[in-house]
Amino acid sequence: MSHTLYRNFFATCFGKAKSITITNNAIILIDSNLNTKEILIAQLVDFPVIEQSFLSTSLIIKAKVNIGLSDSNSNRNNESVEVSKIWGINRASVSYFNNKIKERLYHLIGQKITQQADSFHQKAIAQYLRDSSIAPLQQSVSPLIASYRAEKLRWQQILSPQQLSKIDIIARMPAITEVKHYRHYFEKKALTNQAEFFDGIESNPLTHEQRLAVIRNNDKNLVLAAAGTGKTSVMVAKALSLIIYQKIPADKVLILAYNNAAAKELEQRITLRKKAFGINCQSPKVMTFHALGLQILTKVGVNTRLSSFANDSHQLSQWLTHWLLDYIRHNSSNLHAFLTFALPPDDSNYADKHLDAKNKIASFISDRDIDTSMGSVDKIINELVSSGLFTSNVQRLMKCLQVITGEQLTGDQIHVRYDNVNVNNGAQYTRLLTDIYQGYQSQLASQGAIDFDDMIFNALEQINNGRFTPIWTDILVDEFQDISTARMKLLNTIIEQGPQPRLTAVGDDWQSIYRFSGGKLALITQFEQYFGSHCLTTLQKTFRYNNSIAQTAGQFVMQNPEQYRKSIEAHHQVTKSQVFLLHSGKSATIAGINQVIRDIRAKDKIGSIAILARYRHLLNDAKQQVDTPEKLHFWTFHSAKGLESEYCIIVGLYSGKSGFPSDNKTDLLIEALLPQLDGYKYSEERRLLYVAITRAKKQAYLIGDAHQPSEFIEELVLPQYQVNILSAEFDSLKQRKVK
Repeated sequence: MSHTLYRNFFATCFGKAKSITITNNAIILIDSNLNTKEILIAQLVDFPVIEQSFLSTSLIIKAKVNIGLSDSNSNRNNESVEVSKIWGINRASVSYFNNKIKERLYHLIGQKITQQADSFHQKAIAQYLRDSSIAPLQQSVSPLIASYRAEKLRWQQILSPQQLSKIDIIARMPAITEVKHYRHYFEKKALTNQAEFFDGIESNPLTHEQRLAVIRNNDKNLVLAAAGTGKTSVMVAKALSLIIYQKIPADKVLILAYNNAAAKELEQRITLRKKAFGINCQSPKVMTFHALGLQILTKVGVNTRLSSFANDSHQLSQWLTHWLLDYIRHNSSNLHAFLTFALPPDDSNYADKHLDAKNKIASFISDRDIDTSMGSVDKIINELVSSGLFTSNVQRLMKCLQVITGEQLTGDQIHVRYDNVNVNNGAQYTRLLTDIYQGYQSQLASQGAIDFDDMIFNALEQINNGRFTPIWTDILVDEFQDISTARMKLLNTIIEQGPQPRLTAVGDDWQSIYRFSGGKLALITQFEQYFGSHCLTTLQKTFRYNNSIAQTAGQFVMQNPEQYRKSIEAHHQVTKSQVFLLHSGKSATIAGINQVIRDIRAKDKIGSIAILARYRHLLNDAKQQVDTPEKLHFWTFHSAKGLESEYCIIVGLYSGKSGFPSDNKTDLLIEALLPQLDGYKYSEERRLLYVAITRAKKQAYLIGDAHQPSEFIEELVLPQYQVNILSAEFDSLKQRKVK
């Protein structure tokens, strides 16, 4: 369709438009200088009309126009409605418009209006309203609705009943900016429509909070799941709900787990629940971040040969040992840098253990000058090796290398991290660590191999350079509290380069205990700062442990104000405290454990029992000496995460260097490189004890030394914790603390 309307002679002399051409796509205004102004059909917010007045006949056009202001939330330009009144349309053109043009033009406009109405229904009514949809819908639909309300009778004469029905539904609803209304409407409808699914997809019906976590599909979604509140149930139900109810193809749903064991468990759980509920659909892919990186590299044909260092720390240690020996023999500056790292003046960890070696080596050093006379360097190296200082520092440097590769720290970033904590000799340490990192990278290159961190960063590079385009529309991430900076960078790149995927992060800030491997707590406690506007759902009903354990563990971990506050409701209710505190000196710990086991077995012959400790050496001692009935487990606090036992016995709760929390001075040169810790004292150790206590389904027994009490035990004896004290020694401690 291409038709032209003309203005009368008088109008063309004074008006800007000489003629108006109407096509299938636009209305084009042409002035006397043949300049054009194009108004797209999609910009029209009303049907153009011929308006007759006493003096003239005018064509009225209402359209959205760009006012050029950027909207940071929608990445679109702001628009306003402009009314163009083109007067002086000649009689022949008026007749031509009414008889030849109007019907076809109105049909095209009606189609565009219908498309915009359908988009509104799809994005605001048929699914959870996403933050990214609000501004575009506001700009596309609101002007149409305003015109419809103002000219309802005229619109009713133009549009079909079906088209009018769609527009009328929108017109009767609140403005799209009333976001809560639309989301509440969708939640209510989805809860009803998926009720049977929610009742049966897991072995027990999902709680109301779990159901909300499943159906809330904003651009970014954070699900905080306290211990035992069923985060795995949410992951399984959400993935299957997307496929069944949102009609998302299974290969467009990506589930990322923390490690291989968790990925396998999720995969098996999805298969099991599909079969139990009678669902016949393809399963979504579950993988770790490293497996995802490997898949991306494989698809684009990039090297995926894994270095032998990746799975054999002994080989890495051997390589670093030989590399360091060559490095420190190369020149006195390198040797001085290593010695400064090995014997930092402000670190007491080595003062006692390596005092003799330190004194001997010091005789060869004067400030930065090292005696490099014949044999002196070899003597220093021999002393380092024979004293054990060399081996212990190879292990320290391996830990530094692990952090640097995992975070991809540059030399400048290493230096900044040392400066931030006022480390002396930061520039010297930075050069040493940078040289080691470059040596490591050269070794990988000579092997023609990559390590686990390369799987993530090389995959990120392939996405950024356009060789791999993410296809996922929905991404679910488990154990989000333990996500590292590297994983976050890959995740953000997938989101930025993908088809506007929705992210659901599931985790618990109270269980963030893997900082030593790069876990960055701030990514969950400051989620909005890193990921922007999002929907938050908190899972607060636990089916694992009783209200006594919930109250004690929850109150203890919530002392840290930098974490989220949660109000945990326990399905299992008891009237008396089920968290017990017993005194046992360090030398009598095994006897204390055996006594507790006998007490448990006296009332429960088959209940599972777990012995938990912060340090593995305490567990090794227990394994060799305690009575070992059936169903007895030995877990470190870290390895216990995700596990449960009916009874838990927690040991090692005394003060001192081998106690918990430990009085050992942290290795500042490693500590400074790790993700920043929140400012609350012993914050991660506090979360560790929370994890340990919440492994218990029925009862938790804490064994400590009342004469050398842990700081945590000194806190737990206070009346507000309602811990059941079974020893007179701790009763006395409580009385002293209360006074």
